Amino acid sequence: MLVYQMKDCVQPVSVSREAKVLEGVAEAMRWLAPVLQAG
Repeated sequence: MLVYQMKDCVQPVSVSREAKVLEGVAEAMRWLAPVLQAG
């Protein structure tokens, strides 16, 4: 995750698109974390 954030800071070219991707990944992590812990 830090790699993507650093890349955004260094190359703010397609930030809007990458930000949406990171939002999706973060939301997926938020949903998966409890499932993985429960399982």
